[in-house]
Amino acid sequence: MMAHLPICGAIGANKRRAKGALAALLCAAFASCGANEPDPTPLPVQSPPAPPQTPNTPQTPHIARLPDGPHMGLIVGFDPLTNTAYDQPARVEALIAQAHAAGASIGRAQISWRDIEIAQGVYTTDTLYEVLDAAADIGAFVFVTLETIDISSYEFPDYLRASPDALQPGLSLQSEEVRGALSNMLAFLVPELGMAQVWGLALGNEVDSIIDDGVESAEDMIDFYERAAMRVKALDPDLATTITLTTSAIADQPAFTAAMMDVMDIASFNHYCLDTALQVTGEAQWRQEFDSFKDSAGAKQIFIQELGCPVGYGDDGVGAPLRPAGDLGGSPDIQADYFAFTLNEFASDPQFRAATLFQLLDWSPVLAEEFSAPIAAENQMAGARLEEWLATSGLCRWSDGTCRPGWQVFKDGVGDIAAARP
Repeated sequence: MMAHLPICGAIGANKRRAKGALAALLCAAFASCGANEPDPTPLPVQSPPAPPQTPNTPQTPHIARLPDGPHMGLIVGFDPLTNTAYDQPARVEALIAQAHAAGASIGRAQISWRDIEIAQGVYTTDTLYEVLDAAADIGAFVFVTLETIDISSYEFPDYLRASPDALQPGLSLQSEEVRGALSNMLAFLVPELGMAQVWGLALGNEVDSIIDDGVESAEDMIDFYERAAMRVKALDPDLATTITLTTSAIADQPAFTAAMMDVMDIASFNHYCLDTALQVTGEAQWRQEFDSFKDSAGAKQIFIQELGCPVGYGDDGVGAPLRPAGDLGGSPDIQADYFAFTLNEFASDPQFRAATLFQLLDWSPVLAEEFSAPIAAENQMAGARLEEWLATSGLCRWSDGTCRPGWQVFKDGVGDIAAARP
């Protein structure tokens, strides 16, 4: 049986990431807001010269470990699977088999720096192998999201950070101690990813949020991630590097976004059928945002790390709480339309190279309520929309494992994407 829970990393890291992402979005919208022995001689910070390039020109003509053409995958979700109401593990196994039969080929793993470096200079592969194996069960070609900065949270080891919101006194992204620690961690991690034939690595997740919050400057972030990307390329030239941005980064942080495009091998974004007020949008908005991805990426290929659209209450399945539809504005038909549109983009436009569905199953009512409660305490409307989004985010229902019309649209689209590969 496949291990589904660690697909995006350990559950604790998932909860931190999800809570940070949603809090950042809602605060903006509503203004409510087995270890290794340490190397006795730490590796120096290395900054090898970048390959010659011009702005918006790919460093390589293809992605070395990803076969040509478009690819699509999925994540299952954040909850542990149970057999209380029905046999969730078996049902998920069957759904993933359907995705495989349609042509799904991408698995995505997510792990934080602090889960790799568990003490200063002490590294472990325990969680890494777990998430890589789980991702490979879903798709043969694995992409890894490394949480260095995740939304507005520092996922650094504790000797570098005082809290998720702050580094240790006297440290910054420009500190040699921080730079050297990242360089050393990458020297441990990157060869492991190479042995696993990982094709792509995001060096951070939605990191433009921490600039929007005023915690870090764009200039320091650019330098920090440029050095990290060059370190990866020196260690493994075949591993495609990127950094995942929010959809709004293009408009909110244009200079930072442009600088990242020059540094990275591929462009990476998260995309949902939602505006910043957490209300469902339509195809005109989706088209505008996908066009903005292309304009921003220039000649770079595009990876959509999270591709999702909630349906809203009223379509929750047998055994789900009876909740009236809120003002999220979603529906099963809109979700199906969203995946028909987005997957057609991947099947027809070669610049859209790969994506992962967010997500197969809804969040459970318990977990959705847990994450929405702190937001609801400050802004009831924001919390209600958040909870409705999470509890109806899947192409299949948490309560009984049945699937919405969008699941068939997704499988058909994955088939078109597979057919578009050479």
